[in-house]
Amino acid sequence: LERCARAGREAPEFFKRLSAAEADGSLTHSTAASQVRNVLVASFLTTGILLTNSVRESLLKKDFWESLRDEAESAPTIDSPHSAEDLQRPLATAAVDETARLFPSVWFVGREAIEDLSLAGTEVQKGTLVHTVLLLHQRDPELWSDPLEWQPERFLSEQKLPTAAANIPFLTGRHVCLGKSFARAEATLLLSELARRYSTQIPAPKVSTELLDGTVLAPVTPIRTVMEQR
Repeated sequence: LERCARAGREAPEFFKRLSAAEADGSLTHSTAASQVRNVLVASFLTTGILLTNSVRESLLKKDFWESLRDEAESAPTIDSPHSAEDLQRPLATAAVDETARLFPSVWFVGREAIEDLSLAGTEVQKGTLVHTVLLLHQRDPELWSDPLEWQPERFLSEQKLPTAAANIPFLTGRHVCLGKSFARAEATLLLSELARRYSTQIPAPKVSTELLDGTVLAPVTPIRTVMEQR
């Protein structure tokens, strides 16, 4: 809020409400700070990284970028899409979903056990912090064929996919990401429009897929492309 004031700009309403809630004691400082981090990290970084990885994998897969362009040019215009499916771009949607499976932006989550329980043969005591590593979970060879391969067609096939619990890049249940539908629709539309508007290629013969395991799972090195407007 102070930065906005110094810049002579109006602070976003969301941050004003958080500040007011902290001031009147409705929220603790740690909770308010957590909400700010969620907005700054989840709202921008995760979707941006999802799109970045989707572009990279689309360019590395032979003829896939042109297939995305063909789909985009034939797809009807939707003024106000509410989900990725509303965009009627199944190939682009499948590309985004497969990227989220193979490269989940948020790659691990932690939960505190509220009671003693047995988990996969391990006794977990109440109060223990348990982490789920989505990066490994969504690459489980017992659930996915060729789990390390980027294969969007698996989300287009009529063949039944593993259970919904096998692929939870946006989490599930009461902890599901509130921005799930928006993020998928946003990434799908941007990927589709980039393919429609630009011809592009990756100059280097091989792009590093090494990942930086910070708060979000991001490429270690920038992904450089040459893009020309069609």
